[in-house]
Order: sequence, then structure tokens, then C-alpha cells
Amino acid sequence: MKKIKETPVYIFESNERTKYFAKFCFEKLGYQNITLISEGTTFKEKYLIFAEKALSSKKNYFIRSDADCLVFEGINNLLETAVHEQYDWLTGVYFDYIMNRHRGGTPQILSKNVLEALMKDSKLMPDSNKPETHFSIAIKDRVKMGDVKTFTNLHEFEQYPSKVCNSFLNRLKRGHHYLYDNQHLNNLPTDYREAIVTGFNSIDKQKEKNNMNYENFFFLDKNFSKIKESNFNNLYLKYKNLYDNLKRNY
Repeated sequence: MKKIKETPVYIFESNERTKYFAKFCFEKLGYQNITLISEGTTFKEKYLIFAEKALSSKKNYFIRSDADCLVFEGINNLLETAVHEQYDWLTGVYFDYIMNRHRGGTPQILSKNVLEALMKDSKLMPDSNKPETHFSIAIKDRVKMGDVKTFTNLHEFEQYPSKVCNSFLNRLKRGHHYLYDNQHLNNLPTDYREAIVTGFNSIDKQKEKNNMNYENFFFLDKNFSKIKESNFNNLYLKYKNLYDNLKRNY
């Protein structure tokens, strides 16, 4: 396990409220080689920067995560499975706060084969509303890919409402409204309910939107401040307890 935890971790961030706390969660598990990918405007730009950095490390496996993912020990199990069974792309399961359900998704364990394919032909990943999905479809016959029921993380907890609004809007544009529980949405805290309503009201303005770039909804964040590093330990214990409870019932 010690050698496996030397695996480089790359976290994509767009100023999420949890970007440093997400890094802290990996550190609590013993990971030390953690890089925040802050450069790049689009998801594709971030992915290409990630691929270049990762391949220069000369490692064979990498963890690609997002700054709204709070990982716990399940990520270790996912990594072990990928390495031992020689997957090139392996994805587990997260629990989404806004959806109030488990879903398959980030983080992924990726081998250098995946990143080398992208660096050779960046057109394999279009700048679309689902770039990573389209990339995976483009290379599925070239690499060993898999999805397993390993519960790895909590998703979208402690976010700025502007981020929640953007994520919700992007999913609506993909036709994923059916994934949400309206009763749960109506019972969210006031700032998040406002974010959801703003997302709904923005649909008509976004008809031509064919990417997942964030729009400016910062006015929704008026009641939120940054998470203080001094609160990380207590926050970690809170969400570790939630993760453990969800894992027992998963």
C-alpha cells in the first residue's frame, strides 16, 4: 500500500470552496504527491495540462480527481484494483449531495496509456458538454476500462452556491434532470435552493451552450466564505462519519 500511495494525484479546480480541503482528504490517506490543476479555462485545457504533467513524472498510474470530491479509504481500494487487474481507466462510485444518491464517477484511476493517447491526438477529447465521456468512448477499444461499485468519495458537499448552480445547469443541458429528487431539492438550505432555481431560470439563455464552462453566478455566494484551514480536521471527522454511514448502507 505504501508504494501505491506514491501514485500522483491531480485535482482539477476552478476555485471550488473545497479545493484545499479536497487535497487535505488525500493527505489524510497518506498521499503526498498531490497537484492542483488550476491552469486552463476549459476542462479540455486542464486535461491536456494534467496529461503533460503526469507523463513527465514517469509513473504508470495516476489519480484524476476534482476539487468537489472528498475522498476516503475507498479510493485506495479502487487504486489497488486498477493496478492489480491492470486497468487503464477505472471508476468507482460517489455520493452526490445535491442529487442525494450514489453515482458512478470521478475520481478515476488512469494509466499512462490513456494520457499518451490523448497527447498523440487531442481531438479525441472534444470541447463539449461531456468531454471526458466522449474521450472515453473514443478510446474504449484501445484500453482496458471498467466501472466498479467501490464507494470512493462524497461529492458537492460544502460548495459555493454558484458552483452548485453551474453543475446543475450543465446537467440540465445534458438532459439529466431525471437524476434529481425534487423533494430533496425543495428541502435544501435556502442558498442552495436559490442556486437550483437560478439554474432552472437560466436554461433558455443557455440553449446554444455546448460546453461545461462555468457561468458567472457569484452573486449567489453572498452568505458564504472560504473554509478555514483550522476547521479542516473537524470537517474531516464530520464527513468521514457520513461516508462511513453511507458505506454501511450502500
